[in-house]
Amino acid sequence: VELGPAACAANEELNLGLCYMKCSLLTNGTRPHRLSAYQCCAGTSGLGCLLKENGTLQFSFVGRGVDVDGRGTVPHPPGQCLSDEENFLNQCYKKCTLLTNHEYPIRSGSATCCKQQPCYNLFHLQTSGGDCAGYNVGGGSTNLTKCPHEPFNVKQPGQP
Repeated sequence: VELGPAACAANEELNLGLCYMKCSLLTNGTRPHRLSAYQCCAGTSGLGCLLKENGTLQFSFVGRGVDVDGRGTVPHPPGQCLSDEENFLNQCYKKCTLLTNHEYPIRSGSATCCKQQPCYNLFHLQTSGGDCAGYNVGGGSTNLTKCPHEPFNVKQPGQP
């Protein structure tokens, strides 16, 4: 099985080579645009974000404030899952579309797949398995990839 493209998790955005939790999630949609590790903004203009009402600038330690990844920890480089896997909360799982024969194509939990949005509707969900079973599996056949795992950090051409 081949590696898929390097990517951040669905609840993350790429900024200057690292994956951060989406500003839209961190600010409940009030400042959805990320300008830096420390700054979420209402608009896309850097100058406009300097105005207090348009932006939030939070200098803090890495892994705090808006300088966090999708799990609330330290931002990380984009990783790669296997081509038959999907990245959910920075873990690689076998794609729900493959596990459910395209019936529940959206992953909404470690062992839960969703038929259609909104995925908080219980009638749209199907859950199966526990620890490394059912839908809570990786896409590979080795000990490293048969269970959910962190994405592989593979250097892309031209990276140091």
